[in-house]
Amino acid sequence: MEALVAYLALTVPTFIMVVSRAIGLFMQAPVLSNRNLPAPVRMSLIAGISLVAMTQMPATAALPQQLLGFVIVAMTELALGFILGYSANIMFLAIQSAGELGGVQAGLSSASVQNPFTKTNVNAMGTFYFNIAILIFMVFGGHLWLIGGFVQSFALVPIGSFVLSPAVGAQVILASGAFLAITIQLALPMVTVVFVAELGVGYMSKVAQQASSLTQDLVTIAKPVSGLILLLLLLPNLMSMTHQYAEQNMKDMHRFLQVAGENSKR
Repeated sequence: MEALVAYLALTVPTFIMVVSRAIGLFMQAPVLSNRNLPAPVRMSLIAGISLVAMTQMPATAALPQQLLGFVIVAMTELALGFILGYSANIMFLAIQSAGELGGVQAGLSSASVQNPFTKTNVNAMGTFYFNIAILIFMVFGGHLWLIGGFVQSFALVPIGSFVLSPAVGAQVILASGAFLAITIQLALPMVTVVFVAELGVGYMSKVAQQASSLTQDLVTIAKPVSGLILLLLLLPNLMSMTHQYAEQNMKDMHRFLQVAGENSKR
């Protein structure tokens, strides 16, 4: 009995820290943060992934015995998991924003639907872009890479060693900067083509001023039709770019863990 009590006294605090990091990950990570997951399923996944991580993680330093110190360490683990999830999720938010921007330019903003993953109302094109990105992420095993990165994070950043330093903050800002780059790269073709179509219709309205009713009909039809046609043409490119973005995202997350681990050794 005494051996069991000693074992639990050693493993339970460590398990709580692992669960804290996992909770932070599940708050932001793609797929894992799906709002449609029932709470029992979510907690079961957190507990299962935490148990797997405990079997792979190296020995950790002694945790604080005082309650305040223990809570502070748990909060830092929660913050680390949150940052990991955020760095992995930023790509999907950027792709959704690119779809929303293209949908607004194509006159599809009135077709608002609810994104089942984030429970937010966005236009149809933004939801379509987001779902395509999630599908590609799942097909090439991105969710497994994400869980593997979480398990590996304990080897790179041991429990209780994470510190929010300027180097760590720079990595977070760098990951956030990719949001704008991805959004512009994906939305620019759609915005350009729709702008050219609208410019052509405007030129026609100046040339043929007598056909004002026809011009208005063309304005109404040209933007969504050109946007949908371009979407079909860009779909293979969207899939390829999403795959590349996801791979780069995983590399950026690994780089963040390396920087955080190097900072913790100082």
